[in-house]
Amino acid sequence: MFEKVRPIEALLKSKDVITRFAEALGMEKVQPYIASVLMLVMQNPDLMQCEPASVLFAALDAAQLRLSVSPQLGHAYIVPFKELGTPKATLIVGYKGMKFMAIRTGLYEALDCIPIFQGERVRVDRMGGWAEPTDDKATDLTKIIGRLAYFKMNDGYKKALYMTLEEIHAHARQFAKSYNNPKSAWRKPWMVGAMEAKTPFRLLMEHDGYMDPFELAMAGREDRAEVVEGEARKVVSNPDLTPGPFQGSEAVEVVSPPDPTSGKGSQTAETLRERIVRRAGELAMKGKTEADSSQRALLTLRLNECFAGDPMADKKRHDATKALTGYATIDRMPGTTVLAMIWCICRVSEGKFLLDEKAAEEVRSLVG
Repeated sequence: MFEKVRPIEALLKSKDVITRFAEALGMEKVQPYIASVLMLVMQNPDLMQCEPASVLFAALDAAQLRLSVSPQLGHAYIVPFKELGTPKATLIVGYKGMKFMAIRTGLYEALDCIPIFQGERVRVDRMGGWAEPTDDKATDLTKIIGRLAYFKMNDGYKKALYMTLEEIHAHARQFAKSYNNPKSAWRKPWMVGAMEAKTPFRLLMEHDGYMDPFELAMAGREDRAEVVEGEARKVVSNPDLTPGPFQGSEAVEVVSPPDPTSGKGSQTAETLRERIVRRAGELAMKGKTEADSSQRALLTLRLNECFAGDPMADKKRHDATKALTGYATIDRMPGTTVLAMIWCICRVSEGKFLLDEKAAEEVRSLVG
């Protein structure tokens, strides 16, 4: 066992790697963190067979997100999978880890994903974007029929999303390609509850919440690759992850009709959003995490140019920015996101960052 672990240990304890961990965690936390990764590998024979570099990158991803990889905490998991050739490891963010990342922003007064039991009902206000349990009492506390994700921000903004268990599992069957694999988290009794809670919570945060786009993309990784112990295949499509209407559930009381404009421009938004997230991640890896006031002003100016002459320019700029990054105002954005957006919507000419018209069309398509 120790012979199999030694290549991974040597890589994790190399000088350059320790420096990378220290940048994310602080030097005093590096050794305990590396020890926890090695303990995880020694407890999992499949991880011992993985490429040492893939274990390293998964551990670095977790460290950058400041999440523990200890299975007991449920923040994040380093999972082995197979492609062609040597098995590799990847990082999967858990429900508790995603909650922790959202709480860490300091923007939320409250957030959670609570179970709805047999006999309880949920009042759904689609126009207002809110849902809450009614006064109906549970008749069976051993049977969960759905999950209600919600958040309330410090400034009063609030949103919620209710999904029945049928809707949650239908979503997983469609997008989590490892769903039917017997080694998938969806098939492990001690993990399926967390997977059910994470689904509506992540969808809610993707569409209405405020989180760092790099962290949010990491939290949704299992929907974009078939990652299970022993098998993995790439998924090249970019599905719209918005759950369908709440149909076929006796526990839902709909009090208003759906917004007919929802989902407009989702495919274009997904493409541009992915470019921004990817670039933000690259900048974070290089340590370029700050944006000064002139760079924020430049981004504001170029976004205004996207809607020049439109009487609703300010509102559309806010809406487009939120759709792309989860942040409605540029002042709230992390520096990596500001720099990534500039890189994605601008072209450089004679040392100046000018608006790229193709990117401007993509931005405008988000809000019509």
